[in-house]
Amino acid sequence: MLAPALLLSFVLLAPSSAAAADESPRLIPCDGVRLLSAPVIATGINSVVIDIVGPINDVVQCQQVGRIAASRRSDRASRCENSQVSGARLSRNLAAKAVHCLINKERGKRGLRSLNRRDPLKRAAKRHSRLMVARGCFSHDCPGEPDLVRRVIATDYLPCTCRWEVAENIAWGARRRSTPKAIVDAWMNSPPHRRVILKGSLRDVDIGVRHGRPGNGNARAATYTADFGAKR
Repeated sequence: MLAPALLLSFVLLAPSSAAAADESPRLIPCDGVRLLSAPVIATGINSVVIDIVGPINDVVQCQQVGRIAASRRSDRASRCENSQVSGARLSRNLAAKAVHCLINKERGKRGLRSLNRRDPLKRAAKRHSRLMVARGCFSHDCPGEPDLVRRVIATDYLPCTCRWEVAENIAWGARRRSTPKAIVDAWMNSPPHRRVILKGSLRDVDIGVRHGRPGNGNARAATYTADFGAKR
């Protein structure tokens, strides 16, 4: 968590009764993409955090995205190369590129500006995906790991003498549910994650992909972190 001296206010979304009974995220078994029930969003001015909207740990929900997955024909029309290739087989860089393309396609449909890829956000996202797989943690704040704001500060994206915001979506899927398209579809079908992708004030994003799933790096799966940001 952030040091108290830096924190002016802290807001958590109300957890469900199931989440209140168990601090750890719980996977709901089904054949879909695994998401936390909400992303994390932080805003600040200069080196001071003004607000954080969470939760950090909440019940994991499963999105049944197979019924709405795009066909290969529509994938070609989208011009997002490799978006229908399993993330378990696709190189991490190509998977990240496809997710970036798909996010900007969703924004473009609604007249929103495209998000730029930024190396500092990429480093933060890659480290988080790697840690989730290695430690068997599926959370925005794994044990022993800095929170999102401190992770982004460590990459030199922050702090700045400006108003800023950062946000993060995470997900993992196995086999055909691990494609970049399946991941972005799941985020778009989850209202809190969708709001982050379509947030007009955001300017930047980058994606970290790791083969495997949390706790099993050899699984035919892929784990994704998308870190968003803006500086004004």
